Amino acid sequence: TAAAAGVDVVTAMSASGQLGFQLSRVSSAPLFAWLSVLETDQRLTICSLGVTENADATLNVEGAVSAGPCTG
Repeated sequence: TAAAAGVDVVTAMSASGQLGFQLSRVSSAPLFAWLSVLETDQRLTICSLGVTENADATLNVEGAVSAGPCTG
């Protein structure tokens, strides 16, 4: 889903044991389109989302998803 949305995602386990992800220098439209696909098509829950804006108006993003309710 990330490739289809045009975003480059790095995944790892979050501190709370969920699937964590990071994106660097991503534009907002592809980012939020990808997150929407995760929620609607993949039925994942966005458990956390941290966004920092860069000087060039791109975003750095860290977050975590879960296949069920968010924990921790």
